Amino acid sequence: MIHSEEEKRYIAETKAALSGHDSRNVLAKIRELKTTGRVSILSYILDLLKSEEKEEIKSEVFVLISDLKYQQGVPIVVEYIKQLKGSENLSGLISACWQSQLDYSHHLETFADCFISGSYQDAVESFTVIEEMLWRSDKNIIESCYKYLLDSKSEVDKEKQALFMELLALLANY
Repeated sequence: MIHSEEEKRYIAETKAALSGHDSRNVLAKIRELKTTGRVSILSYILDLLKSEEKEEIKSEVFVLISDLKYQQGVPIVVEYIKQLKGSENLSGLISACWQSQLDYSHHLETFADCFISGSYQDAVESFTVIEEMLWRSDKNIIESCYKYLLDSKSEVDKEKQALFMELLALLANY
C-alpha cells in the first residue's frame, strides 16, 4: 500500500503514541480512530491486545471495534482473531464483531474455528457472530461452515456439545 507523506507521518505518530507508557495518550489515540476514520492505524491499535495488560486500554480497543463503521476494517479484525487464538482477549474481540454491525459473513469459518478450538466463552461469542451473519451469507459460505463444523465434531469439548449441536441445527435449517 502506498501512503502519502502526510499518511506516513500520521502512522509514525500513531505508532509512537501507542507504544508509549502513558495510558492517557494511548487511550486518546484509540479514540481518535472513531473520529478520523483512518483504518490505516487499526492494526496498530489491535496490536495492543497482544501486549497490553491494562484493562482500561483493552476495553477501549473492544469498544472501538464494536463501534467500527468501516467495512475495510473487517479483514484486519479477522486477521487479529486468527492471531489471538488461545488468548484471553479473543472472546472480547469476537464479541465486538457481532456488536459492530459490520459484515463478517465471508468469514464464518474463522468464527467456526474459534468455536471449535476456543474456550466456552469464545464459542458463545462465535455462535453469536455466525447467527447474526447468516442472513448476509450466501449458501456456499453457510454450507462450507457447516461442513467444517461437521468435520471438526470430534474436537468439540464436552462442555460445548449442546451449543455445538444447536449451531449445527441453526446452519442446517438456514
